[in-house]
Formats: sequence, structure tokens, C-alpha cells
Amino acid sequence: MPDPQAEQEHDRRHQLAEVRVRRSHDIERRWLRQVRRELGRHDVSRADLRDSMPEYLTRLADGLREIDNPDAPGRPAWEPVAREHAETRVRLGFDIDLVVREFIILRQILFEVIEEEGMLLDIRQSGRIADLIEGAIQAAVKSYVESRDLEARRRQAEHIGFIAHELRNPLTSAMRARSSSVGRSRSGSRRSERSPSSSETCAGSASSSTACC
Repeated sequence: MPDPQAEQEHDRRHQLAEVRVRRSHDIERRWLRQVRRELGRHDVSRADLRDSMPEYLTRLADGLREIDNPDAPGRPAWEPVAREHAETRVRLGFDIDLVVREFIILRQILFEVIEEEGMLLDIRQSGRIADLIEGAIQAAVKSYVESRDLEARRRQAEHIGFIAHELRNPLTSAMRARSSSVGRSRSGSRRSERSPSSSETCAGSASSSTACC
């Protein structure tokens, strides 16, 4: 026999998901405006700031529709989109506090929109939304730290490579100069060995003169 309470819960979650879909542009617009205000930077493009937010909203709606495991925060579902989002945030120079703040803002806006739609949430529905956002935050923080550390290692490797290159150039030049100097010295020695000395030349000339006499 169907459980009326479970069916009602299922219907309510689908309604929440539909609100998210119907109001997606409004949610994005309000989220972008508030994040940009808190970020305080106008050099970040709208596209970079928006980044993976549409995908996050899509996965949020999917998570609301799921009823098989309503208590799971859904972290595995966030990880693919979180990696892409984290790479952009590291590139833009976001700190981890702002990454977390992005999702807190999203949660606030979601509850505002739901209230505007005249929907009353019970503790289970509110908890489900909070769990999904918490799962997104956990995945975002994990991916951000991994991406930041990877970027730091990449920059360190580039720096070490640059230093090694700069050290190698003068060393190579010095070695070439030394090699050239040694080569000239040896060449000069060989020429000295082959050429008779002045005294030998004079002696030879004197002998020749005597012989002629």
C-alpha cells in the first residue's frame, strides 16, 4: 500500500525542483549580483564568475528529485562540476573563504525564491536543500585545495626551471670561454714547438756563412 506521506514528500520535492528550473535565470542573476558585490572586483568577467553555476543548479534540481536516499548529502554528484569550478576559482585568485561564501549566498537566494513562490518547507525539505548545498561546499573545498596545490607545484616547478636555466647560461658561457682559451693556448704552444727560436736561426745562418767561406 502506498505511503501517503512518502508520496506527498515526493511531490513536494518535485515542486521544489520545478521552482529551481523555472526561476533559474532569476537565481543566477541575483547570485551573480551579490557575489560580484562581495567580491569587490570588476576585472572578473561575467562568464568567469558564472562559470559552473548553471550545472550546479541542474544537479541541485536532480538531487531534490531523488528519493531513494534522501539523507545523503550527494557529494559524489558534485565532484565533477566542483573540479572545473575550482580550477576557475584558483585561476581568478579566489581564496577559500570566498568559494564557501558563494554557496552560502546560493542557499540564501534559493530559500528567498522558494518563499516568493509561496511554498512552505517542512524540516525535511529544508534539511534536504541544506544537505545538498553542504555536499556542494565539501566537494568545492576539496577540489579547490587540490587545484590550488597543483597550481602551486606547477609554479614552483616553473620557477626552479627558470633559475636552473639562468644558472646554466652563464656557466655554459664560462665553460665555452675557458675551452676557447685553453684551445688558443695549446695552439700557440704547438706553433712555438714547430718554429725555430731566434738563436737557432742565427746559429744556422752563421754556420751557413762559415761553410760558404
